Amino acid sequence: MAAKHQLRTLLVALAMLEVSAFTQGMVSLSVRMGRTCSLGSKLPFSASCSSSSVSLIKLNMVAANPKSSLQSAAAKALKKASGALTVSVTVDGQVGEQKQSEVETLSSLLRRSKVATLFVPRDLVKVFADEQRTAKGNFPGPCPLVLREVVSDTQQIEHAASHGASAVVVRADHADASSLSQEAKGKGLSVIWEVASAEELKQLEDAGENMFLVDEKDMELVSQAAKTSLVVGRVSAMQEGNEEVKRSREMKNSGCAAIVIEDAVVGDGEDLPYVRWALDAILSKASTEFKITGMTVRSRERRGGGGRRWWW
Repeated sequence: MAAKHQLRTLLVALAMLEVSAFTQGMVSLSVRMGRTCSLGSKLPFSASCSSSSVSLIKLNMVAANPKSSLQSAAAKALKKASGALTVSVTVDGQVGEQKQSEVETLSSLLRRSKVATLFVPRDLVKVFADEQRTAKGNFPGPCPLVLREVVSDTQQIEHAASHGASAVVVRADHADASSLSQEAKGKGLSVIWEVASAEELKQLEDAGENMFLVDEKDMELVSQAAKTSLVVGRVSAMQEGNEEVKRSREMKNSGCAAIVIEDAVVGDGEDLPYVRWALDAILSKASTEFKITGMTVRSRERRGGGGRRWWW
């Protein structure tokens, strides 16, 4: 009888619940109840009420699917069901100096090069998103867009969401990381956490997060991530001796599902040849030597030196 009484009380409570928050894979519910009750741990969550006629309590429930973020468009593009590595690229803001038609052509050609996702700067999100949508129903289909800049305020999140991005990057050590994550998820964006320590990684995984960005200098963190997490390894483009290929393969062997090549697309004539070579070199056993006229100039410019620029 006592169990039935408790169940009845629970059903009444659930009929009057108010959703107060939804964060980090946990559902927080506020429930107004008019009776004293205590529910045991056999239920998927617990609740307690004061003896007052109307009490406000909180229920902390583990979300039905704590890994639901891995079902997002960005996650599906980054992590193949087959387990095969994927490669994405970042796009530099200087690409926006070109005519819109040229940027749209670049967007189309990058998609046809079979990059997984595009990390695009704020000012280029809309033009890339509009062009990528034209590929809906085709093969290859649209590339999900990730806002390239690490978000630091809600305005960036609003811009990304309203202009067609699928995901944003939040730095784990940002003072407002939790609220930024909540804001992004509330607008339907996936959150990729940039982590730089084992402590950050563990804390986020314990909170139910499962999408991470790890720089090549922190490669040792990759093997510490849970097997259910999606880890994106970041490597710099055009390294001396094409070291980015070796680093990408090492990160894959450590557990990365995806690689993003930083500064792969900067708005010059080597963008497409380099991207196509890099994808082939990283994903196959092809030659890891990239030779193209001007590579030395471009490499020096990437590292802060001067040099001529080309457009593809």
